Parts: sequence; structure tokens; C-alpha cells
Amino acid sequence: MKKGIFIEGITVEMLKNASLEAVEELISCGDIIDVELPLDEWIPVSERLPEVYKIESPVGIYMQSNPVLVCGTPEYEENAQLCVATYCDDLDGYVYWNAELDAELRIENVTAWMPLPEPYKEKKCEE
Repeated sequence: MKKGIFIEGITVEMLKNASLEAVEELISCGDIIDVELPLDEWIPVSERLPEVYKIESPVGIYMQSNPVLVCGTPEYEENAQLCVATYCDDLDGYVYWNAELDAELRIENVTAWMPLPEPYKEKKCEE
């Protein structure tokens, strides 16, 4: 289970109808309590791959995803690890996962992936 936070007195229905900005403001400035949320965000590669977009470079055209978190085995390693990687397709039948921190390192045997969370943004409460 993943820990999450909710504001006391705010119902799930209220959160469903609120804008993301309003919910973030409530979380950053309100009284919060811990609740348990299911962590069911892994997507098996057998079900779906990350969305890709076209890249045109001096060496050719290929498709690439945004960085995602993957469960796979880096080249020259024996055990599966969590890695940040991009899914790539060279359009000639060669598809691979590239490690985000080392473009030369391939991640093999990827079984599942999940989108990365949004970058941290510090919220300031208005007094």
C-alpha cells in the first residue's frame, strides 16, 4: 500500500469535483491525515507499452517514449532492478529500453513499467 494524504472533512466526492490546483492547495495548506492508497500503477509490457513520439536526428528517424520507471535487468547485470528508462523503436524492427542516465546502457528483460511522478514543487501557503 502507498501512503497518501487527505484533508479532514473533505469527502472523496468533493475531491472528484475539484480542480487539481484546488486539491493541491488544500493538501499544502490544510490539516492532513495519513490514509492508505493502493499502489497498483505497474503496467505489464505484455499489456501495453509507453506512448512514443517521433524523433528526427542526424542518424535517422526513430520513436521514443518519455522516461518511465521500469523493472528490468541492466546489461552486464544479473538481477532485475528498478531503472528510469525510455522505450525506443528504430522503425527497422529493433526495439529496446535505454537507461535514462546512460544512453549507451540497455535495459533487458523489462517486465513492467510505470509513469514517473510529477516533479516536486514547493507550495507556499498564503497567510
